[in-house]
Amino acid sequence: MQTAVAGLEVSVAALATRVAAISGTLSGVGEVFWPTPAPTTVPRPELVAYRVQTPPVIDGDLGEWGEVGQLTFSAAAADYHWGKPLLAMDPRAVISARWDDRNLYLSFAVRDASIVTDSGTRHWQDDGIEVALDGAYDRTPGGPGDYLLTFRPDGAFTNMDQAAPAVVRAVGIGASGYNMELAIPLASLSSKTVAEGARMGITFGLRDDDDGGDVDGYIIWKGSDTLQGQAGFADLRFTAQVAPAAPAVAPERSAAEAEGSDVGSKALSGVVSLQQGINGYTGAQDTYLVASDCAEINLSGEGSLGLSDNPKRRVLLRYDLTTALPRNAVVTQAILSLRAYAGGWSRMDIDVYPLRRAWNAAEATWSQAAHGQPWRTAGAEAAEDRSFLVAATSAVNLLNVWYDMDVTNLVKGWAANPAANYGVIVIPRAGTVSSYDFYAGESPQLGWRPKLTVYYTVP
Repeated sequence: MQTAVAGLEVSVAALATRVAAISGTLSGVGEVFWPTPAPTTVPRPELVAYRVQTPPVIDGDLGEWGEVGQLTFSAAAADYHWGKPLLAMDPRAVISARWDDRNLYLSFAVRDASIVTDSGTRHWQDDGIEVALDGAYDRTPGGPGDYLLTFRPDGAFTNMDQAAPAVVRAVGIGASGYNMELAIPLASLSSKTVAEGARMGITFGLRDDDDGGDVDGYIIWKGSDTLQGQAGFADLRFTAQVAPAAPAVAPERSAAEAEGSDVGSKALSGVVSLQQGINGYTGAQDTYLVASDCAEINLSGEGSLGLSDNPKRRVLLRYDLTTALPRNAVVTQAILSLRAYAGGWSRMDIDVYPLRRAWNAAEATWSQAAHGQPWRTAGAEAAEDRSFLVAATSAVNLLNVWYDMDVTNLVKGWAANPAANYGVIVIPRAGTVSSYDFYAGESPQLGWRPKLTVYYTVP
């Protein structure tokens, strides 16, 4: 019998023989495996932090940053959108990152034609920037080095109401938007030494409020959650490559300059937060004085500052401003902040008075301003020791919160005449029955040490 296979005429017997031969061959081979294509790895988006030999001056002026490594963050480049549709050009931010052995530096040139900061402590309802960091690079929420830092153009700053690292920051404001510079201590982000090739998780949020009240729009660069979405963050990659210095005269404007070319052409607005031992600032002194049995004992270095009327305890503080503010800075507001951590069972009203004589934190006692230099009246009670005009007040009634005192007029005077800066004495009002302890400049809780926040403009 003949049949046709693939156009060939063969006998059935011959075809059967060939099929048997093929079957025998395959049975000897065993199971046949088909190759699986190798999985493709999609690289994470990244922001590159370039090393700097000279750190940028944190003053709100981005002229020294240059163009290398700039990231443009806008609605078109965002993974997450909320609220009203955002125009492609408003808001948007040009972001750069730098680092040295001490800090991570970030700059933002934000285009925003309407800057609104009217919501008080409800910072999430106003214009502003969010910086979400996963310092441990573990891609999980709640780990070490996880921060959600929020910044407003008026200088307000928070870590979602948790203890925050000591971030130095400054803002410059113009008609088309604002500039912001940050210095974040690397030690607060990672226990490891940061070097070439190190990585952390990072993303940014940008809030837009055009008409006051609640926020109108919100975008996230990478991921969909700046608080708990670490798995979706981009990479912050540290390179040892040194960022080139910005040219003295640039042939063309950088992207950051183009975003807000008027920022700084008017009065520069800035803010500095001064805390002892943080980001190189060592100009703060503090101690407290105790009457009666402790009248001759110096209590500096204890890590705490005590206030009470019985026994009488008073706090001395001073901040050197000579290198803390830009030249020709005009102080617009200054806030002295103390954080209570112990004591208290009722309200304590406290008053701040300017001191009128020099004192030494390492030597001052209830009796003496310094060794061999007694107060005119013990406890700094004479007019030669201090003013009797109250400069600021606060009411203390809770623990683990900041108490802010507006000392703008004092700091304005000190900035204009540094020789008049003898600091302040904080005194509980007579009849107070409660007592409170506050973190001091030697406290191991760096971010909770006393701080002086100064807002200023530079004409």
